[in-house]
Amino acid sequence: MPFFFSALRRAVVFLCCLWPVFLLPSVAGAEVHSEDFQDWRMVCETVDGTEHCRMFQRLSVTQEGKSQALLLASIGFIDDEDGKRLPTLRLTTPLGVILPAGLAVNVDQGKPDDLPFHICLPEGCMTETGLSARGIADMKGGRSMHVTYRVAGLPQPVAIGLSLMGFTAAYEALEKREKGG
Repeated sequence: MPFFFSALRRAVVFLCCLWPVFLLPSVAGAEVHSEDFQDWRMVCETVDGTEHCRMFQRLSVTQEGKSQALLLASIGFIDDEDGKRLPTLRLTTPLGVILPAGLAVNVDQGKPDDLPFHICLPEGCMTETGLSARGIADMKGGRSMHVTYRVAGLPQPVAIGLSLMGFTAAYEALEKREKGG
């Protein structure tokens, strides 16, 4: 798969290390900084002198005055097994997805990559995968990232288009902060 790293190796890192960084609410006393880049937002928290940043886009619908998240896409850097920091994409869907079906992800009209779900928590069901240089380049040059998943009880898959407007600026700012800039 040219777009993503091996999902199986990444699952171990995800379960052990990544999901707490992206899921937990801000720690009391943490310094929080956020910046918008068109349709993407970067959030950085500094806890005990260590900064953790991620960029994300959240899509939701409002029905009967209640907001329902459809998809949260976030990108951050995590350590691989050799201690090298790698960009990682995490996708979170609502509960109720058909887990064996996984997700299909593609940029613009590119070939979809199939990703398995890794875990479901009260916040939703998640998958995560490392991003290759080509995957990042595709997103920087693309207009939209398409994510498709199946929900129990719905006859058709849920197909969501994430805007990539502002992706390049957000990713470059994230990368700069990752490098200490």
